[in-house]
Amino acid sequence: MKKKSTNAKSMVIVSDVDNYDFKDNRVLKPLLLNCSEHPEYPMNHAFQHSDSVKLTKKKTLEYFVPNNISLLLSNSRTALNDAEKMYKEFLLEQQDEFKEDKIDELWHNCFLVSNYI
Repeated sequence: MKKKSTNAKSMVIVSDVDNYDFKDNRVLKPLLLNCSEHPEYPMNHAFQHSDSVKLTKKKTLEYFVPNNISLLLSNSRTALNDAEKMYKEFLLEQQDEFKEDKIDELWHNCFLVSNYI
């Protein structure tokens, strides 16, 4: 028997358009609806995509939906900063501490290069 899927995706009104405060650049762009001068249905709202995931039977995590590309770019930027730091601190300054055991040196260098990449 197939388990029924419960999709909790929704839109949340986070503010009016004029006071929208973008707190994290990795989240999906908001939907801004400003038709405050409409004679019948005046609106001025900023909507943000939200979702939830069930962590345990009693615990649910609700969040604003991240943008996949923004997440990848953010992770890439962090990895680049870490690689530049590692290059300066470890790869350029590496001492000859493995003079006798070439295998240990190769394993150590493999670890550094893998982390660097």
